[in-house]
Amino acid sequence: MTLEERLESVPEALAQYEFLSVIDTIYELVGQANLVAEIQPGWYVYLGIAQYFSSRFEDAISSYSLAIKLDAKNLPANMNLAYLLACCPDPFYHNAKFAIKHAKRGCRITHWKEWHGPQNLATAYARSGNFKAADRYVQKAYKLAPANLQWRVTRLIECFRKEEPYTACLEDDKRKLSDDWDRTSK
Repeated sequence: MTLEERLESVPEALAQYEFLSVIDTIYELVGQANLVAEIQPGWYVYLGIAQYFSSRFEDAISSYSLAIKLDAKNLPANMNLAYLLACCPDPFYHNAKFAIKHAKRGCRITHWKEWHGPQNLATAYARSGNFKAADRYVQKAYKLAPANLQWRVTRLIECFRKEEPYTACLEDDKRKLSDDWDRTSK
């Protein structure tokens, strides 16, 4: 299979949890490029997703940061970086200040009309210990979320009422990735 064919299969490979295959494919793309800037930011987002699910959190942070460096308004890079910094299963990578910064940027990019932004901002504020702000934004996320996805926000509301930040579970995040893939591919 050529590199182009493998690149076309990256979204499906992510949905099938073939994270190492995605990492290898994008590293090959990077290796063939003359300059980092020749590669579209979206490829670094895919790479970051695969690295996150492979528990390579530092690499994922680098990939998302590179995508943002190439395009500061890249919504998936900002949202995924905010989520990782606020909710990473490994507490070593928590950084509420930068999670808030990237979640706010994501909210501005979407003009505060998509539920992911306020949800990520809520998790970032909770990680900082500001549960009043977390509650305000999680309520906004709940109102914006489609009815079939409000359960995701409800779990956060429950955490924040106990004044506990949300910490991600990779297996749960894989299920959400699969659900999101199924919803967008229909």
